[in-house]
Amino acid sequence: MRALVKIAFQLLPNSVAAYVVDRLIQRPIALTASQQQLDWLASGTKFNYGDQQVGWCFGEGPCVILVHGWGGRAAQWQHLATALVRKGFSVVVPDIAGHGESVGSRISFRLFGCALKKLIEYLDCEIYAIIGHSAGGLGMMAARWNEGVDATKYICLAAPSHPYPPIKTAQRRLGLRRGVASLLEKKMAYQFNCNWHEITQCSYQRENDAELLLIYDNDDRYIGAGDAETILNYWPEAKLVTTEKLGHEGLLYDPECADRIGDFLSVA
Repeated sequence: MRALVKIAFQLLPNSVAAYVVDRLIQRPIALTASQQQLDWLASGTKFNYGDQQVGWCFGEGPCVILVHGWGGRAAQWQHLATALVRKGFSVVVPDIAGHGESVGSRISFRLFGCALKKLIEYLDCEIYAIIGHSAGGLGMMAARWNEGVDATKYICLAAPSHPYPPIKTAQRRLGLRRGVASLLEKKMAYQFNCNWHEITQCSYQRENDAELLLIYDNDDRYIGAGDAETILNYWPEAKLVTTEKLGHEGLLYDPECADRIGDFLSVA
């Protein structure tokens, strides 16, 4: 079947193929939460923000927002959020539009930024830190540029330097021609209000007073090994932590990773 799909895409004009793939990329992905994760969410304070979007709040103290990745959901943050609450933080975990319990017919990097802005407006408090995993990391960093999002500290867990993963995945699965990929890059760049080659600079340009922590795993098969170094070109003062054998999502559940994050967030 996959071979037939690849043949079909080879026959489509570039513009049509790019349109179809773009729509496929933006389809909501239903990630199942475990009963343990659902029970954890139920123990928090649930709220609605923006346009039928859902979030939960745990603990008391400086506010830290955790932003899940593409196709993720708030429930994935159980381990890290619990660790941060123990360290004296108020932790907010939203389901971004089109994810988890939040309504949405599509997902995109722009929607990550818009949702984060709406969430912060709802919270109406000073945001001490924002932590983003994968696309959530890139989305939150770009939201500084596009939405005026502001925090004292930022942490990116396996965040891509630019939005290549969805396109790369489509190329691998569908055998897309370079012309189709180029059109997809233009469509993706539109979400960042800049051209494709400016996305990393616009998203990761250093702020004077803010601090940035980058955490990447050497065995991540989804995010390229050079992404952290690319980001450091624009924020050379950022701290970089590398791990082994955790993969792309294992960073969310690793106790040592949680300790590193807690140390970075420590309010001394």
